[in-house]
Amino acid sequence: LPKARILNNMGLIQSIQGPPVYRFFLRNGGAIEGRPYVSNKMEDYSNKVLLFGYVAFHVLYNVFPLYAVYYIIRRGFPTVTGVMTTLSGYAFVPVVLSVAYILRGIGRYSNPDYQIFLKAYNEALKVKGKFTAEKAVSTGLGDIDFGFSHYPVRFVYSESDLKPRVLSSSRRLPLTEQLLKIPTYFLSYIGAHALGRRMIYPGSLSIIQKAMETLLSEGRAKLVRKYGGDRAKLVAADGNHIDTMFVDRRQVFHSTDPGRGRKLVICCEGNAAFYEAFGAMNIPLEAGFSVLGWNHPGFAGSSGLPFPSQENNAIDVVVRYAVSELGFSFKDIIIYAWSIGGYTASWAAMSYPDISAIILDATFDEMKPLAVSRVHRWLRSLCEDMVEEHFELNVAEQISHYHGPVQLIRRVRDEMICTNTQDLSSNRINYLLVKLLLARYPKLITNDSLGSLWQWIKCYNYPDRAALLRDKQVNLTWCKGILNAYIRGVSGKLEYPLHIGDDLSSEQKSQLLLYLAESYMENFEAQHCAPLTRQYFKIPEEGNLSFQYS
Repeated sequence: LPKARILNNMGLIQSIQGPPVYRFFLRNGGAIEGRPYVSNKMEDYSNKVLLFGYVAFHVLYNVFPLYAVYYIIRRGFPTVTGVMTTLSGYAFVPVVLSVAYILRGIGRYSNPDYQIFLKAYNEALKVKGKFTAEKAVSTGLGDIDFGFSHYPVRFVYSESDLKPRVLSSSRRLPLTEQLLKIPTYFLSYIGAHALGRRMIYPGSLSIIQKAMETLLSEGRAKLVRKYGGDRAKLVAADGNHIDTMFVDRRQVFHSTDPGRGRKLVICCEGNAAFYEAFGAMNIPLEAGFSVLGWNHPGFAGSSGLPFPSQENNAIDVVVRYAVSELGFSFKDIIIYAWSIGGYTASWAAMSYPDISAIILDATFDEMKPLAVSRVHRWLRSLCEDMVEEHFELNVAEQISHYHGPVQLIRRVRDEMICTNTQDLSSNRINYLLVKLLLARYPKLITNDSLGSLWQWIKCYNYPDRAALLRDKQVNLTWCKGILNAYIRGVSGKLEYPLHIGDDLSSEQKSQLLLYLAESYMENFEAQHCAPLTRQYFKIPEEGNLSFQYS
């Protein structure tokens, strides 16, 4: 009897402190069905009170810094007495929230659905050794979608002996200059943490994630039911927990490409996208590839915040997980990135240069021009300092250290990564293309060939580009033959820069550069947030020699 009472007490405490439960999955042979978690009235009423408190807190948290500055400017610093008087008027709030928190736990304790979850969760806690996907299914926990904070850890970065390539950075100011810039460092730190991160990565705002909670749960349910997705928690080098979803298609036969499922596409999402919703996973899934999605630090289940060092650690543990735990080789890994995901994709390509291919969709060359174009001219100097110190997302520099095939996808009507929304040629992926070609084929870059390249960039439709290629007398067979002959003459693995062009005329350099531009860049007639259509998702070949035109 005492033991039963202790277990009952533990069940009540777990019900109070436990995570939310969203859905149960039922396996029927090879099919997976699901049903939502059904809460009782006590849970519903308590959740509404807690939701109101959650939203109010996060609104105040995000608005308070700006209001505090406004208050101090208009009325001066508040007195201690004034602050205490204001706080005393809201003393009832924590009492109400605490009562709602306990009542929700009591409601869960009396809910058979929640007790089913607790039984599976306690069985999982008894598992010794590594908590694998098979153990998740055998304990029943793998068939429940619940709050990610309580997920067992599947993989820790230290379990892999992979070593990312580390490139030294020469960007370091002398000590005297660093001392003189201390005030700037302070202001840029405040700007980055108070406003910059929220503007650059709006998806990291808790209030947005709370509003999307149901949508995210439904997105995960679709990935599990339709594709047999496996959600896992990874621990990065900085201790952040990274939320991932893996869909294994290695045993699925594809009619046009039987080996397609043995290739893994790792998806890197945009600044307000999640693998569950508005993300990049659907396209490679529809194409028949195995797919690994993950959320930025601070997005959905992933802990931390999306600052560059944490982003680097996140994609690092994802790549380690793909190779060391899931068993994919680098030659079978492709990274597909959308928008700001190009930063982590390019970091992975730079750090693990044996990755098979990189696809960069609607991304940019570097963050600074985009950030500066969005602020008032009085704030541009401070904005530049903030980006340099805290958000130096230099995709072009990182991708220049990668020697594998790269495919760029330009959204022709992209309104988000243009520095001038009235001038589509200011799309920063255009500058990424120019910098990539300059890094890989420096001997082809002359004033004339660069001028021809910018002519091509400003052609927004296929007929105009085709007309330009005919006008410049670009011969597909000749261009491909020249590149193939050079590549065949390279001993060992292809590495850039290629020194092709010494014996070519100015016209031939322009022709070859235009051919390469067509090879590296796909033009998608859409705006920034439109889903990519299947026909534009193509895996580039070595040397980017797959282009054809009529």
